[in-house]
Amino acid sequence: MKEATKVPSYQEALEDATRVGAARNTGFAALAQIIRALSLGHAINPENTYKVAVRKGLTHNDIRLLARNPIKLGDLQFQV
Repeated sequence: MKEATKVPSYQEALEDATRVGAARNTGFAALAQIIRALSLGHAINPENTYKVAVRKGLTHNDIRLLARNPIKLGDLQFQV
């Protein structure tokens, strides 16, 4: 049986991103960091957006591509 991976909270993922550094971020840390960066220019709640992205299995690249359409990015946060 496969062990479940612990999903860090948004704040934990941001702390990991800060500790590792932007150039070396992967996984949840990269996801949290890109969502935080996008929240500065878009009207999104980064914590809600992170929760939905994790639940849907989206990666930081998926979020980056989704940001091309601000309406879809904004709608993502409400799918909690």
